[in-house]
Amino acid sequence: MEKILLVLVAALVLLFVGCKCHKSEKCDNPAADDSTLTAAPHGVITTTDDGQVVYTRDITTKSEPFVFDKDQEWERTGDPGEVYRKVMGYNDNLMMVKVKFKKGSEGKLHSHPHCQITYVESGAFEFTIDGVTKIVRAGDVLMKVPNVEHGCKCIEDGVLIDTFTPMRSTFLKK
Repeated sequence: MEKILLVLVAALVLLFVGCKCHKSEKCDNPAADDSTLTAAPHGVITTTDDGQVVYTRDITTKSEPFVFDKDQEWERTGDPGEVYRKVMGYNDNLMMVKVKFKKGSEGKLHSHPHCQITYVESGAFEFTIDGVTKIVRAGDVLMKVPNVEHGCKCIEDGVLIDTFTPMRSTFLKK
């Protein structure tokens, strides 16, 4: 029964995540020796000790293991006002980005297919997520599911820490 569930989960993940090589046949991806791992095209399905099934895509793109804030440059975004971003750590599965706003600046309403969690490091923001608007301040967290429209207006200078899964490849410098 557990093997059937793993296969079903793998099929669902591939349906939504897709295979990077876009082949319909099985890809060359050897299974790990660990009995809790099952090979999946371009990734591995793992069953944790508590029974959670986790699919992890193979890592093809990644930052260095140690990323120092002082070594990363702020990049101006195309948002109204003064909005700057700094990509911190990333790999194919996950990305962390710092976003700095000056009062009055905006993160335009938009949507994307990534899951996103935002931590408000400092400042205050008027956030809209799926048509609901609330004021958030340092220490607050926002959860954005894929394809839901969201955006913000900065009401006090501040910094947001955004985490995306999978990573936002368009944020990487070419």
